[in-house]
Amino acid sequence: MGNNMVAANVVMFFSYSVMASSFWCKKRKHILSLQVIACTLFTIQYLLLGDVTAVVLNCVSILRAFVFAKKEENKKGKINWSSNIVLYVFLTVYIISTIVTWEGVISIYSFMATIVYTIGMWADKPQLIRGSANIASVFWILLNFNLGGYVGCVAESILFISNLMAMIKHAKKKNKKVIKVKENEELDVNISNKNVIE
Repeated sequence: MGNNMVAANVVMFFSYSVMASSFWCKKRKHILSLQVIACTLFTIQYLLLGDVTAVVLNCVSILRAFVFAKKEENKKGKINWSSNIVLYVFLTVYIISTIVTWEGVISIYSFMATIVYTIGMWADKPQLIRGSANIASVFWILLNFNLGGYVGCVAESILFISNLMAMIKHAKKKNKKVIKVKENEELDVNISNKNVIE
């Protein structure tokens, strides 16, 4: 294993640790903030592995995280976020970047991963971000396997499981809140009916 591969594996550990922790955040803004750091580490990781397409797409993803975070901070600003124009711009940049840096079939993996995840990140719901991340994980695993980044394959698999656990955890909390609201509504109805009868 060469020096670049060893260094890439070290960076992989930190990049996936940051990415995994982001999915446990409740707020979309916090998820995006941590993913700026993760995308920066991923860029270094794939630079060491020699995948030009993945490097360029991750560089764009750093900018994407910053811009998408602005959607959360300034929904009433000059940009009409509801028009989806920002999303289309990034999707177009990803397509052009992939064509320019095309290295064969292997470029499809990083392209599909970033496209799927970008669409998920554009959504306002953290659960959709986590769901799209799990789909993207499949493509990152395939890419890492083809590049010989087996540590990345293991880390991505752990990330997939961690993300899935986070999704289940937040889904359960949401269901508990819904059940509690329904119980309160039923209690209010019963109290109202009792008052009417009296």
